[in-house]
Amino acid sequence: MAAASNESELQSLFVKGGLVAVVQRAKADLKNAGRTTLNIAVIGESGGGKSSFVSLLGASGIEGRPALTAGKEAQMGPVKHQFSGDDTVSIWDFPGIQTTKFEADSYFNSLTLDKYHFFIVLSGAESEETAWQLTKKIREKQKKKKCYFVRNKLDAYLESVKQREEGQYDETKALEHLRNTLVERSKKESLESTQIFLISSLHRDKFDFQELQRMLKEELPALKEGIRSHVLDQQISSLIDKKKDGLLAETWKIAAASASARVMAIPGSSFVCDIPLLYYNISSYCSSFGLDPSILEMLASAVGKEVEDLKAELKSTFAQEITFNRISQELLQMAGEEIVESTILEFVPLIGQAISAKRSYKMINDLLEKTVRELAEDSKRIIKKVLMLD
Repeated sequence: MAAASNESELQSLFVKGGLVAVVQRAKADLKNAGRTTLNIAVIGESGGGKSSFVSLLGASGIEGRPALTAGKEAQMGPVKHQFSGDDTVSIWDFPGIQTTKFEADSYFNSLTLDKYHFFIVLSGAESEETAWQLTKKIREKQKKKKCYFVRNKLDAYLESVKQREEGQYDETKALEHLRNTLVERSKKESLESTQIFLISSLHRDKFDFQELQRMLKEELPALKEGIRSHVLDQQISSLIDKKKDGLLAETWKIAAASASARVMAIPGSSFVCDIPLLYYNISSYCSSFGLDPSILEMLASAVGKEVEDLKAELKSTFAQEITFNRISQELLQMAGEEIVESTILEFVPLIGQAISAKRSYKMINDLLEKTVRELAEDSKRIIKKVLMLD
């Protein structure tokens, strides 16, 4: 389902059934995350064997580019391939970096990486300097996304070691030395979470290729669910923001009505406020954002969580409890010395005198706006909790 139409459905559900209906729809949507499109970027130096590596993965080209002349590859865009066995996964073979002319910042800035969900940096050079620079740039800009570092052309590497060491050559030790060197470099660059694989595109059954392929296929379901969760989180957050903006546009009316109400005079206070009116509207705000106790109970039941776990995500004052006295205390804190605290901390429905209606209006409107914004953020935290998006 297209993102736009899905968001439209969520909007309709939000209007009719509130947050509970939206969350139930989102949970059902996550069960179908297997059909989510996943884009894998394969990036590396020119001559690193990227095309051979993509073919080794079993990918088949579906969006080709014209034949390239020498030195022109960097001017072209990536080639799209379909991953073998899963038509929802696309592998993008990026133009090779011209190592001798490599400028990390300019090359990286020329790439549009936000659309890609997984990165494989391929190196075929013994120094791997270019590939490490690129890996570091990717991890800096795409911190939450998976990235593999793949050292290709092991056959050529081992042959060079064999020629240098002659009679002392030991393939196992040579591979161990290379792996240790790469691990140490990853630590030096603070890239320990980047998984390292040693392969040769000429030998599918040797070195780490089988392990790389196995891990990639095992990680695809979780990656897809993460992508779908992220999209749903953005869509639902957008609905919450629209609700927030709608309520913010109306707070002035409530503030004006509350500040101009006929009130009982409280000695020592010049603050005008209709507390019951505020209580009613703040309670309505909580319901609008799915945060009143009854809705949280239904939400917890719908997703199989304890309601106390959801309540632990609530940070705003009124999401935790709404009372006349708490509203008065919040107004006191916002108004500062304008209100004599001792005169309004009693449980009274109406406070203040009409002589300060203008100042009262500002304080009340500020309180309502602050409340709406805080409740919106609480609602987003609840969404992340129930959809396990953290």
